[in-house]
Amino acid sequence: MKFTTNWKVFLSPLGAAFSALCFFLPWVKVTCTGVRRTLTGAQLGGVPWLAFAAALIIIAAFFVCKKQRKLHWARPVILLGSAMGLVALILKYFEDSPRILGILHPSKLGLAIQFGLVGTPVGLLIALLGVVFLKPMRAPDREVKTVALPRLTACPSRPPLTEESARARARERTPDA
Repeated sequence: MKFTTNWKVFLSPLGAAFSALCFFLPWVKVTCTGVRRTLTGAQLGGVPWLAFAAALIIIAAFFVCKKQRKLHWARPVILLGSAMGLVALILKYFEDSPRILGILHPSKLGLAIQFGLVGTPVGLLIALLGVVFLKPMRAPDREVKTVALPRLTACPSRPPLTEESARARARERTPDA
């Protein structure tokens, strides 16, 4: 029996994989006194690692549930994983932004946002939106064959009851007085 799969079902793990990949791409480019340094999510450390862990959890939950043919069971895991990753990134933003944005504009400090910082939350959002397409997997519709069973009219182990055998049985059941 072959199960059909729609390509949209893979939106959640693709978004999570994109997020995990962007985690290791450059997030911020810092230029200070002529020295340029590029930082990735892994180099920033701390809370952003939760976004990476969330992406891995989403991918694992999807493929484990897909293997068991219970893909809709991955929904809560993907929802919580995406929310956890996005909250972690938002917390990191608010943790660092008062120190940087409160003083000067980031471009005056020599900070430039890179692709990884944008791609990581976008991948988690794609994974979150992919939950819409996770429905229970079912087999394709097929024709069911029915077989007519023969109708049994008498018990095959006993011979049919005749008038003579019925009288004999009746005599056997009545007690002699």
